Amino acid sequence: MLKAQKTKLVFFSACVLTALVLIVTQTYAWFTAEDEKVNQFITDKIVVKYEFDSKLFDDFDPDPDGDVYTKRVGAVVSGNRDSFVRLLVIPTFVDDSDPNLPPIVLPAVFGTHIILDDGDYNTTNWAYGGDGYYYYLGVLKPGDSTDDMGQNLFNTVKLADNLPPEYENAHLVIEVKCEASGTEKWDYRAGWWGSEAAISDNTSPLYNIDATLALLAKNKT
Repeated sequence: MLKAQKTKLVFFSACVLTALVLIVTQTYAWFTAEDEKVNQFITDKIVVKYEFDSKLFDDFDPDPDGDVYTKRVGAVVSGNRDSFVRLLVIPTFVDDSDPNLPPIVLPAVFGTHIILDDGDYNTTNWAYGGDGYYYYLGVLKPGDSTDDMGQNLFNTVKLADNLPPEYENAHLVIEVKCEASGTEKWDYRAGWWGSEAAISDNTSPLYNIDATLALLAKNKT
């Protein structure tokens, strides 16, 4: 078992700005959590018509329930149009404790090194596209919050109990980015995947995501 170490858990969310520090029991002595700035995603077709303002919903509670921390991650639509939403989540362990050596990047895998809820994200309302993004499988209307609807991507986070010794002096960085697209045909395809054509590869995780969103997409007005 690893002895207590100073280990930082850093959340970079390209949407809402907060800064939080928490005390961790057991293996790790302390984490820090940090979110950066508001991000907007606008497709070329709609830039002259309206803007989407998609914000990451990110609520962090520094007081743990045991060794599990509340970390609610979802999306809020504060613009004035219906939106499709996706989240990019990139976890990385970095050991930069030795100033004489370049930083060492270590694997950071949800379900293995980082535990979410029961070991997985919300697969009812979100689907992983295989491209780093988690796609919300519905339409968010102006003012909608996945947190209010109980449909966040995940709600808790903890480090795995038996991380290998090489993780002792590492800090964990979780970067989260929120993007939104219009629900008119085919803004989400053009904005996210670079083409209005349907995903034709039925072995791709994006195939079923596209098929789901296509049924919700509206004709252009």
